[in-house]
Amino acid sequence: MKLDIRRAHVPIEGLDLSQSFALSLETFFEAQKSITPHLRQLLQQLNHSDNPVTCLVSDVCMTTPTQHLADAFSLPRIVFFPSSQSSQLLWQHLITDPTLTTKRALEVVARQAAAEADEVFAEGLEGLPTFIRAADLPNFRHVVDDNVYVFEFMEREMLQCFHKAHSVVVNSFDALEGPAFKALSARVKIPIYGVGPLVEPLEEHSTTSLWKEDQTCMLWLDKQPPLSVLYISFGSVTLLSPSQFEEIVHGLLSSQQRFLWVLRPDLVETTGHESGKRTLDLLAQSQGQGCIVDWVPQLRVLGHSSIGGFLTHCGWNSTTEAISNGVPMLCWPYFADQHLDAKFIVEEWRAGLRFNMNNERGVIERSEIERVIKKVMEGEDGKILRENARKLKEASTRALSPQGTSYMNIQALLNSLDV
Repeated sequence: MKLDIRRAHVPIEGLDLSQSFALSLETFFEAQKSITPHLRQLLQQLNHSDNPVTCLVSDVCMTTPTQHLADAFSLPRIVFFPSSQSSQLLWQHLITDPTLTTKRALEVVARQAAAEADEVFAEGLEGLPTFIRAADLPNFRHVVDDNVYVFEFMEREMLQCFHKAHSVVVNSFDALEGPAFKALSARVKIPIYGVGPLVEPLEEHSTTSLWKEDQTCMLWLDKQPPLSVLYISFGSVTLLSPSQFEEIVHGLLSSQQRFLWVLRPDLVETTGHESGKRTLDLLAQSQGQGCIVDWVPQLRVLGHSSIGGFLTHCGWNSTTEAISNGVPMLCWPYFADQHLDAKFIVEEWRAGLRFNMNNERGVIERSEIERVIKKVMEGEDGKILRENARKLKEASTRALSPQGTSYMNIQALLNSLDV
């Protein structure tokens, strides 16, 4: 079926992205409210065209600006939850279970130090791993500590979604998170549809990337042996301290592995003019075994035969893209749901490894970085992880096949709209 996709620009006022995403989440989410009048105008225009609007799909974090518009226009609103189903289920437990509560979770997150990361927060939550530890909870420390704001924000948004929305779609699939889908479906009144993984490669001209993708890295990958390259990307938000960056560089170079590194100019918490020199120095030290770019076509990179591992921040999009391509992961979670994603990658799916932090220094040291990289890229453990990742890839392919769960869920969703 061919889709006719039209794009329209809806401005968000009062949001300064000149420093990329180095801003507080409160600033980001509060600015989103400004889209309401512009979106109302767009809906009115579309309803006077030959193709009136029949439903509204919006992110869970866009509930406040969009749900009342859907109600006003008598449109079914489909909530898109962009993180894992397990993350959504954990939020629902925090919001509704009287023995947990977001308040208690905030208290644990507020006092969390490396030494307390193994503290058990909850045990035996339906649909989730046996133990949820302090380190697995969502944590929203970025440029500032946004935890109180975001926990309260998510509670309001999700309660409204489960009360008013038509349904929720999730970028995941039953074979990956079956217990979480079953548990949440039993706990809420609206349908939950797993429709992922939503990682179908896009043509270059239709990319949705926020940054220009450097296609020349693909030519470099073509020259590398199979499974020989470690792909490194910390996503669009992660910030590294200068000391942590130095440990990564030394550990990576000591591992003597080929690498493709997405090194954003603002990745390290220093002034931007230092990034060019940093990149040149790293390339010189790698002696031709490294390729460094600002941004890449990630799906094409992960699908390349030379990629043997992915050092990732464990954002859900990157996680599902790695799963869809059968690539084992080296987990470096930064914030939000990424810690829970890492837990599943390492402990539940056994398709990746973690790095152990030196609690006294507050960094992951170069020797540990070298050890983990070699373990995935050279060791027997890497073969086991790669085999587990291959099985996840096969499961994701089956989910999207005509008889797969995601394919059938999309059909069920369309049927439920009755349009």
